Amino acid sequence: MLLSLFFFWGGDIAKMIGNYAKKYLAYKTSPITYLSLFVTDILNTEEVTYGQVCYLSAIHQGLISDDASFDDAVKILYEKKQTPELLSTSTPACLVNLSYIYMQMWPNVDGGLFYRLTKGSPRYALKKLKADGLIDDTMDPLATLSGKDALDILSSCMFQYGDDSECMSMDLE
Repeated sequence: MLLSLFFFWGGDIAKMIGNYAKKYLAYKTSPITYLSLFVTDILNTEEVTYGQVCYLSAIHQGLISDDASFDDAVKILYEKKQTPELLSTSTPACLVNLSYIYMQMWPNVDGGLFYRLTKGSPRYALKKLKADGLIDDTMDPLATLSGKDALDILSSCMFQYGDDSECMSMDLE
């Protein structure tokens, strides 16, 4: 799954790496080092936070600049009604809200009748991801996720819902 982030995110991952580097590094190294540190930081997170999830979403959608903070990301997504409520950046993200935030990244995805009737409630966003096989049916909606799990779900969403403009294809021999 980690490899899919390299191939799918293109310029967005470079923006995130730049922001990560500005926030956490006092020296300059090569871009691949930034990528390694950023991805490693999230992968090593036992409980991914709303700040990290919202930052990934906002950068992917081009809603914030690469020097924005997690607070800026949460605020802009809340203002655009892409979070179910105003979230604390340090609070661990639960599966149902993470599903909602991820579904907002692809507004053209048909979430089903109840998703449309409820104007995209978190419950039905989670049901859509489960129905599409991106999340295990047995997962608790209120479960907190590790960074690895959050990135795996994001990567699966990109494979399922992403288009050619945000994804790079790979020809395997």
